[in-house]
Amino acid sequence: MSYLSFQNDKSGRTYINYDTCVWDSKTKKPIKTKILIGKVDNKTGLPVLNKKFFTLTTQKDKIITLLQEKFPSFSLNINNPSENAIQQYYSYYNDECSSNKIYTSVNDFFEGTKTFGYIYFIRHIALQLDLINILNSSIGNIWRQIFPLVCNIIYANVPIIDVDDWLNDHYIYNLGNSLKGQRISELLVNGITEAERNLFYKKWYKSIKDKEFIALDTSSISTYSDNVLGDEYCYNENREKLQQINACLLFGEESHLPIYQSIYRGNLKDASTLRATLEGFSTIVGGLDINIVMDKGFYSTKNIVYLKNYNVKFIVSVPLTTKNAISLVENFRQIINDPNNLIETNYTPIRGIFHHCEWINGLNVNAHIYYNHISYLKIEKELYSLLNELKFKYINIDQNIKKDPDFLKYFILNNNYNINHTKHISYNIDSIKKALSLSGWLVIITNTKYNTQQIYSSYQLKDVVKKSFWAYNNSLGLDKLQVHSENSFNNKLFITFLALIVESYIRKIMLKTKLNYKYTFRQLIKEVSKIKCFIDKNGNIVTKHLSNNQKFIFNQFNIPYPNEYYSKNDKCINRD
Repeated sequence: MSYLSFQNDKSGRTYINYDTCVWDSKTKKPIKTKILIGKVDNKTGLPVLNKKFFTLTTQKDKIITLLQEKFPSFSLNINNPSENAIQQYYSYYNDECSSNKIYTSVNDFFEGTKTFGYIYFIRHIALQLDLINILNSSIGNIWRQIFPLVCNIIYANVPIIDVDDWLNDHYIYNLGNSLKGQRISELLVNGITEAERNLFYKKWYKSIKDKEFIALDTSSISTYSDNVLGDEYCYNENREKLQQINACLLFGEESHLPIYQSIYRGNLKDASTLRATLEGFSTIVGGLDINIVMDKGFYSTKNIVYLKNYNVKFIVSVPLTTKNAISLVENFRQIINDPNNLIETNYTPIRGIFHHCEWINGLNVNAHIYYNHISYLKIEKELYSLLNELKFKYINIDQNIKKDPDFLKYFILNNNYNINHTKHISYNIDSIKKALSLSGWLVIITNTKYNTQQIYSSYQLKDVVKKSFWAYNNSLGLDKLQVHSENSFNNKLFITFLALIVESYIRKIMLKTKLNYKYTFRQLIKEVSKIKCFIDKNGNIVTKHLSNNQKFIFNQFNIPYPNEYYSKNDKCINRD
């Protein structure tokens, strides 16, 4: 026995099942099967059959008879199932633009299926940032070849030279021709000039310029190339001796967007890059009307004088090895714990005091002194654990531990022997006290009039640039540059900078809308990448309907649903 059954879902769709019931003589029980063969089109009221129906070769006639009994106007040419497939295609997507066309086979219509949602999503993000207009006015029409590379870097983190294979699976609108390896190499070497890059930085900064503080920091980038000027073998932050250069990045604290980048030799210290970076930035944008926040790596007497002479507003932490910083800590050590000095933070409250003083060469600054007791206890715990470990190793395991620099620093040996015939050791109390005396303290100087609370909040926001360098070295694939000329290096770094702008904005919106509680960055990209499109022989496309999760994501980013029919000239027509 066989019959049709119908099942409704919550959204109002009606699914068609083909049910059979056959008696099994061996088990003496009926065997029931249920096969989903299609659904009822809400617009036409007629069945739309799926691929599963056409695989039921022996039951087609019977199913059609049952369908015609239920739907008298339904008809299907079994000998030409592809015609029904085309009808299903347009009926499912409510597209009437080609309803009068006649196709004899699927191959007459379909060109292929590609991933649509990801580049659509990134393109709309770029439009919101006005990034496409700025690129077009800065580097010309070549942005159409550059933009797919930006999308690839954010999505795939694969060698940029292999991007063509990735793009073959994605619908890229009319953004450019096929990007073969040779074409990509030409783009990297000759595609963008230094003047065009600088023009972009100028226009980009103008578009997001505000009175916010700009965080500045550097990071090392390793390279395999022998032709990149300025790269040298030196130690990076992980104490690895590699051929590398340094990237210096300016980043808006409130906008959470990168502003400008510059490159230096790998062995330059942070303090040495400050003046060159700001002068380069000033030349491009036409002045230094900025507020800048930096960590202690950029502190030096010359830098403070330079910032003063150019009237740059700054917030910079001071190394606790300087005399002025040590003097401030000692002066306020006894009164810092007053409850009136509490500073609000996202974590444990700390203490902070303001003090106006002369710093160097008659330069007056506002000094802000902070003390974090929890940080002190953490450092104290780590130090005492180290002391116990060193002492245990010396007595019970290896007396050669006395050559360890920490052992020599924190222990004193004498010539008396204990019962185990080992030399007596005692703690170097002065060294231990000195190590802990400045733990938990932070000294920040500034020429602004912000209060102690505001200074601390601005200083903490500089972590956005740290996260950006993490994205550079991990998410965006700059940890090991694979380029073999200076021009290629500069242009790949520029393309990666564009990718960082887009990724930073996405992460900002995720944080603002709390999407980060539901998705990681990679999970969000994967979700929008599930949106596919069908392409006909004329280059027109129809996109698939969005899931509820995909609609939720697009709503959070204020991006319109990609549920239109797109003509080959990139114009869209609403299907409804």
